[in-house]
Amino acid sequence: MLLDDIFDRLDSERVERIVELVQGEEFGQIFITDTDRQHLTEILKPNDGAKIFHVENGRIQ
Repeated sequence: MLLDDIFDRLDSERVERIVELVQGEEFGQIFITDTDRQHLTEILKPNDGAKIFHVENGRIQ
């Protein structure tokens, strides 16, 4: 599932609820894109198995 720039359209409470819903195993891989790393850092917890990648100029940093 791809959630593209959901922080732009939804408030943080709704985004957090969506992330909680899709963290279950029935969803498989979830890709969330955003231009502000802080949003992802606030919502995703390190122990959730989430990995955050920073892409700049087409390269993973």
